[in-house]
Amino acid sequence: MPGLFIIAHAPLASALKLAAGHCFPELVQHLQALDVPPNLPCNELEAQARVLLSLAQDADARGEALILTDVFGATPCNTVQRLADGQHVK
Repeated sequence: MPGLFIIAHAPLASALKLAAGHCFPELVQHLQALDVPPNLPCNELEAQARVLLSLAQDADARGEALILTDVFGATPCNTVQRLADGQHVK
């Protein structure tokens, strides 16, 4: 199963991870979540996202990850679009 990475405006990502853990506790180990606060510098956000994306990919034998984000064109989405280039992500 591909790893899952949720990146969204705070506190949506962590709330979705908690909800997923409530319904599917065995899958939480494959799920990474990053809440994006309004004033986090882009380079710090990208560094944190890179680490969590790597952890999500490590959860899958093929190194694949599914990335979920909240608003197309917003900071979380733009960040993972930059990170996803050349990666095994969907």
